[in-house]
Amino acid sequence: MSNDNDDDDEQNIEIEEKRPTGRVVGIFTRNWRTYVSTIQIPESGNFNGSHFLTCPLELKIPKIRIKYSNAERIKDVRISVRIDNWPIDSKYPNGHFVSVIGPINDVNTEITSILVEHGLNSNPKFNTKKN
Repeated sequence: MSNDNDDDDEQNIEIEEKRPTGRVVGIFTRNWRTYVSTIQIPESGNFNGSHFLTCPLELKIPKIRIKYSNAERIKDVRISVRIDNWPIDSKYPNGHFVSVIGPINDVNTEITSILVEHGLNSNPKFNTKKN
């Protein structure tokens, strides 16, 4: 004697097993965007080196390593940075300094930072979209 529920269960199992699957075989280009960030003060307290970590405002983004010769100039300001690459053996992506947005905790700086983060600024200097 066959039970209709058993047949339905078997059909459901077959449907569940036939899920579309795939795998990434390559990435042609990455869509890195501009991130608002603040330079992390080194543990030594001095800015003698040329490579520094920056802390993005967006918490989901890891710290970004940049090369900058005059870090003392950007230590208390919001800056915009772009990611260039992320070596497979590195904890942090490599990026570069784009521009200074303004002093930390300044109202205009924070508003501009929000606009830059969301790609809403019409100022060409901070425009994150490619034409």
